[in-house]
Amino acid sequence: MKKIALSSVLLLSACFSSHAVNVDISSGLLSKFDFNNGLVDSMGNVTDVQIYSPSNGIVMTYDRFGASNSAIKFTDSSNSGSSIWGSGIDLANKSLTISFWFRSPLSSVLDDVLQVNIGLGSYRPGGYNPGGSQGNNLHIRITPLINQFSFFYDDMDISQNAAPNVWNHFSVSFDQASSSRDMYLNGFLIGSQQAAFGFTGNTFFELGGRRGVEIDDIRFYQRALTSAEVASVYATESVPEPSALSLLAVGL
Repeated sequence: MKKIALSSVLLLSACFSSHAVNVDISSGLLSKFDFNNGLVDSMGNVTDVQIYSPSNGIVMTYDRFGASNSAIKFTDSSNSGSSIWGSGIDLANKSLTISFWFRSPLSSVLDDVLQVNIGLGSYRPGGYNPGGSQGNNLHIRITPLINQFSFFYDDMDISQNAAPNVWNHFSVSFDQASSSRDMYLNGFLIGSQQAAFGFTGNTFFELGGRRGVEIDDIRFYQRALTSAEVASVYATESVPEPSALSLLAVGL
């Protein structure tokens, strides 16, 4: 964790306390990758994470607080980009939320900044599987032009985009009972829509990005977080972890 002055610690702690929402953001959490210990799911549900890249184009990098080896950066310059993939994200026939932080230098409308895929039609790494069918794929796509949350050709496209070259928090949720889905950027709701159907696919997941894109703190929930809960995740993760702040405050 990046060391900062005690006055800054106290200020950040006060800001966090004043914006904290009395919600449990750990409830329903299936998997979390904070990348502080490599490609490890801290919840222990994903144990087979692998890198798919023509030239090993993923490196550990600095997170948004300046801590080294605490986020990942995509460095492959090929058209296919690079990705991490594995299995164990069980979201079929469930309410769900996916959230993560990312930073991108890309500005061309033709650039795919990053994609998150759950439950491809087969265990085929390295890209979107065109052999899928309705319900068996959950697809998140971010570009400088649109943000997309899709259940295989049942797309929600929102044109409010994240600023380049700074860290942004992105989240989507889906409620199985009502079929409603929401999209959030930096803690604020930017779009809602009824889905034609939900997700019924397998537990395979893939996280891929273009050269220069960084990502951190990705969470997978087996429930739909409320707007207040998404805002709380954003507020909580906008400052260094409280435990680390406590250590810094006493000079450790």
